[in-house]
Amino acid sequence: IHALQEILTLQETELSHAVVSATARKQLSHVTPDPPSMYQKLLAKWRTKVFEMVVAAKCQDMASHELGQQAARSVHTRVADHVRHIQSLTQRLADADAAARLLHLQLDQLHADRTTLQSKCQRHVATVESERQRMREMAHHVIASVQDTIRDLERTLALQTNAHAHVETQLAEVRAQSATADSAWRNQVRELELKLDSVSREHDKAMARLEEAHAMALQDAALQVRQAQKDQAKQDVYIRQLERQLKRLQDSAVAQEKDELQALARQLEKRYV
Repeated sequence: IHALQEILTLQETELSHAVVSATARKQLSHVTPDPPSMYQKLLAKWRTKVFEMVVAAKCQDMASHELGQQAARSVHTRVADHVRHIQSLTQRLADADAAARLLHLQLDQLHADRTTLQSKCQRHVATVESERQRMREMAHHVIASVQDTIRDLERTLALQTNAHAHVETQLAEVRAQSATADSAWRNQVRELELKLDSVSREHDKAMARLEEAHAMALQDAALQVRQAQKDQAKQDVYIRQLERQLKRLQDSAVAQEKDELQALARQLEKRYV
């Protein structure tokens, strides 16, 4: 349309010039101009203009075709990119769908595990409560047993105390007997000494004759003295043995009591722990 408008404008311009020129010539020379030459010029200019327009249109067509091909290639490239992007999105959507299904399965499994765990916890709590009640009962039983044991130990200690008192009494009696024996021995020694003095005063003149008898009497007295000393030593040894036996009984009773109390305390600690 633009080309035709240019052609029409060019024709109108040439025709106007031709008319003006023809009118001027007619007025000046009163000679009619040659219309064919004028139209040939007009036709030549028109053909030239049309050829130029055809060339321009062809160039524009080629440029448009190249632009169209470039646009088509760009469109194909963009379409391929979009297709790949759509495929990637489709794959991602499929992966997301699979992940969502897997997540739902995991959630279902977690719900099932939670239900199982809750039931296990409830059973465990019930077991713990029953075990705690049983431990309370055992603790009460153990405490009662310990109290009974302590009472038994107290009775045993009382018996041992009585035995110790009895041993002390026996020891006092033995000591009294030992003192009595010592006193009797000393009295006998004094009596022997008195008799010896009396015999020596009364039988001074018969001393020579009775030296042997006197020596024998002295030997007998010495033997009696040694025997009395041996008896005294035996009594002392017996007293010391009784004292050591009493000390061992006391230590054994105290150690046994401590061991039993410690064993009971460890048993209580283990049971409560």
